[in-house]
Amino acid sequence: MLLAIHLFTLSEMRLSWKRYLVQAIVICIVLAVAGQFYNFWNLTELSHLYGPPADSIFVNERSYMPAPSWIPSIFDFPENSRDYRDWNKRELLDLRACIALDNCGINQDKVALLATATFEMGVIMGDKGGESVWGLSMYRALKELGYTVFFSSEMGEGIIYSDAKLNLSNMFRGYTPAVSDHARFGTVVLDNSGICHLDPTCVKSDSNPDGIPAWKIFEFTYWPVHYHREPNWSMMGGEWILTSHPDDMYYEEPSPIQYIGFSIEDSCPEAPVPLEEREPRIYMHMKYLRYLSDDKWSWDVSWFTEVAEELNATFIGGWINDNNAPEVGNARITNLGRLSHEQFIEELAKSRVMLSMGNPYWSPSAWQALCLGVPIVQPIMGWDKNDPWNRKKWDLQHPSLSRYDPPYVYHVHAKNYSGFLEAMRAAYTTPIEGFVPSFMTEEAVKGRVDKLMKTDWRYRGAELLVQRVAANNGSYIFQL
Repeated sequence: MLLAIHLFTLSEMRLSWKRYLVQAIVICIVLAVAGQFYNFWNLTELSHLYGPPADSIFVNERSYMPAPSWIPSIFDFPENSRDYRDWNKRELLDLRACIALDNCGINQDKVALLATATFEMGVIMGDKGGESVWGLSMYRALKELGYTVFFSSEMGEGIIYSDAKLNLSNMFRGYTPAVSDHARFGTVVLDNSGICHLDPTCVKSDSNPDGIPAWKIFEFTYWPVHYHREPNWSMMGGEWILTSHPDDMYYEEPSPIQYIGFSIEDSCPEAPVPLEEREPRIYMHMKYLRYLSDDKWSWDVSWFTEVAEELNATFIGGWINDNNAPEVGNARITNLGRLSHEQFIEELAKSRVMLSMGNPYWSPSAWQALCLGVPIVQPIMGWDKNDPWNRKKWDLQHPSLSRYDPPYVYHVHAKNYSGFLEAMRAAYTTPIEGFVPSFMTEEAVKGRVDKLMKTDWRYRGAELLVQRVAANNGSYIFQL
């Protein structure tokens, strides 16, 4: 108001019409900026940060719109924070800012709540374990597609269930009013989802109308298992079970569970190290020395000596001895000890073969080897004695590799000495190109994640509910 009075004093009235025009334009700009800031601040000041926005939004075609750079500086966002709550605050600020400024990305108004420690470990803590690799890949897909993502603590081991349940429920209830007028929670992904399904204080129910609808809750399980239900697993079943690997029980027909998967494409080199430039060695894929004495052990260490002498090679690996097992007394075997993810990739890339040792099960390291141009020799640890080459009945360390053949993957029945020698010779001397299956590319993962977020799961849930009510066989009944 003082600015307006100043501009229209008697002294200013004596100015030329051109100056009047310039001043009028300045006044319009000042008022417009002030009005926009007032509108935004009303929506995002700390005391109202979680309140419902008042105006409608028009979503544009941009993928994701972070809050303008001058806004986060008002708030306290620690650099490189390892607290998921700081990540949530920033994400919520981006969402509220784009709502206020009418410039949300095309998917930014759709929200995923990731409520398992897998995501926190992989995304925030930087862990590179199998589950964390999957969590990080799924998170990256969500963000590259422009979705809003919140984290919550896990409802599983290592945390008091009542605290985790309360945290998850409060996250859903607390964030829903903040975004519900202009955005929606698309999915809630967590471990042990059956705990929430069976708890009327967590799931939507007669006594808890603001709870999480059962059809929004998806089980996040690394293992593609559906033929039996683990304790606390999803009561919805079927497509509400998300898995990291293709279902090895289904080749031609669709699996009843939902494969999301992961991609390690971003860590693959443009061109693998040529075979002739690699060191004369074979990488033993195992984490612990005890694998050499468990029921999955399929080779004989004495065989390694013969292979090493014939090929003039060395066996190496990076494992730890966590139960004081006898060390391997073989001069041709070298243990590098526990390796970081970066060190593992470096050592594997210099090797000519990856030898699977029976464990760890379903490890992403096998796919990492193939993308580095390193072939794999894998034991068949169980099979149909009457039909030994029936791949659907194989027990493998990496079941998803069952569909591949030499020169990429060599399958050898356990304790088959001649088969082992033949496979090792061929794998050691036959070069392969770096290989990433089409279903494991980053684009393929993004396509499946996008489908997860855009499918009408309420409609699918209604179909399932009708079937279960009609069957009247004691199946889990839920509210829409």
